[in-house]
Amino acid sequence: MPAPPPPATTAAQSAATAPPPVKEIFSTGDVARACRISIAVVIKAFDTGLLKGYLLPPGRKIRRFTRGQVERFRREQGLPFDVDGKWREPATIAPGGRP
Repeated sequence: MPAPPPPATTAAQSAATAPPPVKEIFSTGDVARACRISIAVVIKAFDTGLLKGYLLPPGRKIRRFTRGQVERFRREQGLPFDVDGKWREPATIAPGGRP
């Protein structure tokens, strides 16, 4: 006798077990929280060119940053980074300049 078919899952059950989506676009506040810095520091880094991003709409003061831009900034500045609940601590530099 064949085995009975598995029970059907609902969309709600599938969504509950699916991994959370990976965030790709960050606001100024998102970057500040993720890197443990103030919003003012994020704005200054953007204005001075340390943190690349773009304005929405062009000419306004709404800033957005891609994941890659934030990761590069974090690495270059030696900042921790928390996205998706996973902290990545900055690399520590040992005396003599070698990690």
